[in-house]
Amino acid sequence: YGSDKRLFHVVESLKSMGCDVVYGAKHVSGLETVDDRLRLPKVGVRAVTPLADGEEILREQVERLMRYGRARSHPFDMVIMTLWFWSTTPLPLQLLPLLKELSPTSRIAILSDDVHFMRVRSISSHDRRRANEVRSEELGVYRGADVVFTMTEEDKSRILTAEPSLGAPFIIPLPTVSTSLLVDDPWSKKSEASRDSFESRSHLIFVGNGANPVNGLSLKWFLDTTWKRVRKAIPGIELTVIGADWDVDAKSSDVHFRGFVDEEELSALLEATRVFISPIVGSTGLNTKNILAMEHGVPLVTTTLGSDGLHLNGSRTDPAMVADDPQSFTKAIKGLYTDADAWFLRHIRGPKHVAEYFTRGRQVAQLQKAFAQLGI
Repeated sequence: YGSDKRLFHVVESLKSMGCDVVYGAKHVSGLETVDDRLRLPKVGVRAVTPLADGEEILREQVERLMRYGRARSHPFDMVIMTLWFWSTTPLPLQLLPLLKELSPTSRIAILSDDVHFMRVRSISSHDRRRANEVRSEELGVYRGADVVFTMTEEDKSRILTAEPSLGAPFIIPLPTVSTSLLVDDPWSKKSEASRDSFESRSHLIFVGNGANPVNGLSLKWFLDTTWKRVRKAIPGIELTVIGADWDVDAKSSDVHFRGFVDEEELSALLEATRVFISPIVGSTGLNTKNILAMEHGVPLVTTTLGSDGLHLNGSRTDPAMVADDPQSFTKAIKGLYTDADAWFLRHIRGPKHVAEYFTRGRQVAQLQKAFAQLGI
């Protein structure tokens, strides 16, 4: 999952700054893999027993964490908690009061992937009550923290609009880090010679887990409103959907659901694809699938919401094109799919763009800014 990788990249950045990091995960069956557990020790991070539900159990586990910190000669300077409103109770709702009681000198940071109440409101327009509940809980968590890390400047603005009392310095956008090998050498011989690869590539690709309601809503919008137009504009074109847990009736023999694939197979599929689609509707934050496309040099068509945090300037060399209605989305796909020169300009820009904006150095600089602001 993109959010899991982002969290691990933050851990790596903290370690690169010389921080002593302890990782305490809330156990959710099926989400924590053996690989996740093995990677933490390799970067010098101790993983503690997964935090469990229940007030008494959580208190005991938080007390144990604090004792562990004191045993290493100092209390924790900062406690970073992720905020997710998905299938379980968000950890900050459970832990904020305990942390303030048991470790009053620790600074509290919230790492949020979304403006959650806006996402809930957009994908569940019929359930205003739930969106209002999430809004109250989410803003309450932010008010109880010392700093909030967002994924984008756009999310920072959205939070400040909803809760102006927080103040701009309190919210710090934390750039996503790309660790793709393609980024290490964006001007490799492979990239320089890839003008020929336009002809060897074909079709469209969408990447995302079907259990994520934003992915489901986005793909449904594309299939319902745009796919017929694309097929008419580009006869014979096909769409491949990568990701687990899809239950969508595409009503087209030209849409192929491949399910989950490993990273090696995904890279091979991307290198054979001409255009990446990311028709994001009803979301905030940064869609990491878009960075995946740029890393691999696959020109991207996304929406205004999907372009959040991508640092696009609207030029013809942007690695992505932005379109918000079926007609313009189809036009953008056709333009990239049929114009080799336009395709190539965005193809070679993708890896370089990622190498410029989604780096460890940018993330570390923002973490250092937060530390200085909090006197750590």
